[in-house]
Amino acid sequence: MQSYVAVGLWASVAFLLYKIACNILSSRRHARAARELGCKLPDKIQCRDPIGVENILNLLKADKECRFPQFLKDRSDAHCAREGRLVTTWRQNVLGSINFHTVDPENVKALLATQFKDFGLGSARNDNFFPLLGKGIVRIASAPIASTM
Repeated sequence: MQSYVAVGLWASVAFLLYKIACNILSSRRHARAARELGCKLPDKIQCRDPIGVENILNLLKADKECRFPQFLKDRSDAHCAREGRLVTTWRQNVLGSINFHTVDPENVKALLATQFKDFGLGSARNDNFFPLLGKGIVRIASAPIASTM
């Protein structure tokens, strides 16, 4: 019986070390790509806890109250007031994952017009929403478009 506990504990520690190593490697790869592209990190929406549980709770509360879009606008306005300038792109920590948000028309235009495939939703999200949306605009737009000329 003790050997099962030891194997389970060993497997848990090995998985934790694997996830830490993956996060470090991914972070370094993204930092290198950002340097090569001349990118700067956007402002960070502050959160009192290190992994962003507060963000999730606030987002869920706003969703439950049917005021999610207004909550995002209020939070953006508060961040702009705190910084004393217009902030159109920001990042936040959500359960340890860094998420980027933008309302900058130039960023949105670049995303949709020139770099759509670089910022795709991924097969997991497309497959999850397929029963509801079918082949939606994201799936169609990410496919190669045949020329009609």
